Amino acid sequence: MSVTPLEAPDPLVAAAATPTQLRLSPMDAVMANIGLTMLFVFAPPAATLPQFDLHALHRSFRLAVQCDFPFLLAPGLRIDPTDGAVCLLPSIASDIGPGGDGDSEGPGHPPFYSDPACLLDAATVLRTLPGEQLMPVGARRGITGPPLAVKCSILADGGLAIGFDSAHALFDGRGFYTFMQRWGEHYRGVHDAQEVVPCIDRRLLDPAIPIASFAPVFDHPEFRVMPPKPPQSTPAGAPPLQLPETRQRAFHVPTSALQRLKALAGGSPPSDGERTDSGMRVSSTDALTALLVVLMSRARGHGLRVRFTTGVDARQYFDPPLPLGYVGNVVFNALAHAEADEIAAVPDVPAGDHAEDDGGAAAAGVSVGALRAIARRLRAAIAHTRDPAFLRDAVGFVASRGQSAVGVSTDFFLGPDLMFTSHARLGATSVDFGSGPPAYADVPTLPVCDGLAVFIEATPACQRDGLEVIVFLERAAMERFEGEWTKAAQALF
Repeated sequence: MSVTPLEAPDPLVAAAATPTQLRLSPMDAVMANIGLTMLFVFAPPAATLPQFDLHALHRSFRLAVQCDFPFLLAPGLRIDPTDGAVCLLPSIASDIGPGGDGDSEGPGHPPFYSDPACLLDAATVLRTLPGEQLMPVGARRGITGPPLAVKCSILADGGLAIGFDSAHALFDGRGFYTFMQRWGEHYRGVHDAQEVVPCIDRRLLDPAIPIASFAPVFDHPEFRVMPPKPPQSTPAGAPPLQLPETRQRAFHVPTSALQRLKALAGGSPPSDGERTDSGMRVSSTDALTALLVVLMSRARGHGLRVRFTTGVDARQYFDPPLPLGYVGNVVFNALAHAEADEIAAVPDVPAGDHAEDDGGAAAAGVSVGALRAIARRLRAAIAHTRDPAFLRDAVGFVASRGQSAVGVSTDFFLGPDLMFTSHARLGATSVDFGSGPPAYADVPTLPVCDGLAVFIEATPACQRDGLEVIVFLERAAMERFEGEWTKAAQALF
């Protein structure tokens, strides 16, 4: 397959490739201790098309890194002890050659692993989403090791799986899909003028005013400033910390169900006492999030008030807007809550009565009033987060509080709170390595994860519409959630 290098998008690309330490943005620093693990699965190419070629995948990966994303040549990350900023260590440039596998990469290039004869076929991978077999396990070693590693596997039926392990400080979801789109272009040897042009200038998210004179205008309860970690003092011979067993499962929500949920949670227009601008009109995703807050919290069984965040891609809401191809972290957390009595609320009418009026909520055991209250509260939080003045204030707040010492304030992992994020409509379906859009493009099976729900597109390759929701819960809570979800889906969908 012919592989044609693309031109670097702007002079900043060349500047970033010089052997100097590159400081990432404050919003990148917030993600310093979090990984980004993704799995792509592609169907086999048609018989008339070239089959997947590991050598071409490797070479095109190196081209994408060196030509379009040279900051990925950094051998590691460093946290500046003076202000908590995250920096990329100086890169060591090298020519693009045939390369090797894993640790035999040339100086500065991210590790690239390959499996030319994986025993799994695409159908098995889609059913199980195996992490260990298809991911570059152990290749990335926290903040001190290579910030990115990739593994490409040719599946038993000729399909392709790409496992990706990265420091989250390098990308958010949209930035990651921009990288994958560009890599696919290099592999196919084409340049689509409609594709997003990468922008790697992290200075676009520098604080608007000097930190020494910064004072926040807004409150920022979505953030928590974490105290320094004390030195490790684990007694000799102490058993390792045992975390509870967790589960993850994807649930399909067709477009028709999303529309029905939106109508149910939207209800009548807001009253004169409420905001009536478009920011208060709940979306289908707001409605689905409200339902998940109720069902996931019931499954956990704690009976407490729940704080939850949903990620907001803020590129278009800055003033001026950031380029769509900006590859750093621009996801801000909209913070909302659900009261304990809203989560526990039961319908006002017996199941079966007025079925046309409650949209099936009575049969689902869910209060329409609670869904509407939670969804509208979430929509108000999103509208607040999109305020350009709030966004710049949030950047200044993080920069003034030690950057990498700042994290999300919710207690979602094995606690009462929840976190929601959406990877839908961020560009996953535009990634193409020659056989069309991926059949799957999101997280693989993770060893431990709890209190999280990820929305992804139901890709055309799976012949489904709507959304897939990947839910992560402790094992017993997941078993209860599956029952709650089945009951709600049968009644509401």
